[in-house]
Amino acid sequence: MRPVIRTIALFFGLLTGSTALQAENIPPLVNLDNQVQSLKKTVLEINRDLLILDETARSPEKNRVVVFLGMDRIPRFDLASVELKMDGKIVSTRTYTAEETAALQRGAIHRLHFGVLNPGEHRLEAVFAGATPDDDQYRRKASLALTKEARAMRVMLNIFDPLQNESPEITVKEMP
Repeated sequence: MRPVIRTIALFFGLLTGSTALQAENIPPLVNLDNQVQSLKKTVLEINRDLLILDETARSPEKNRVVVFLGMDRIPRFDLASVELKMDGKIVSTRTYTAEETAALQRGAIHRLHFGVLNPGEHRLEAVFAGATPDDDQYRRKASLALTKEARAMRVMLNIFDPLQNESPEITVKEMP
């Protein structure tokens, strides 16, 4: 409650021109910025934990498959969409906004697909599209042969730029 009172007092001090009140009650902006960045990081960590808890509650663990999307910081790449196929059948298609792409580049994880998959051999294929400074129709594809056992399976798609030349690639890995 104290920060609210301090903020109100600061506001009225600014309106009345009270510089003594300003100097006494304004926390350093650098400290405030550090607190905001720390809070953002905590929110992203909580979001990841909530995604994992949500997947646990939705379906029987032995048949569950969840596919997540992450992205490294690629400054001049605009992610447009991701299409996910399981055994040749489209199971998820997602179009991304500039804000969502920025969140992914800051470390956010998006749950692209949550479903049921019977034990056995399967093939997962992911295609992403976006724009680079040299190519506004940039597309890449990756696939992974999966052996689904009678346990939950988590797969991570990661978009990254291995050569840092604005030519992103995608990896598909099963998470432990």
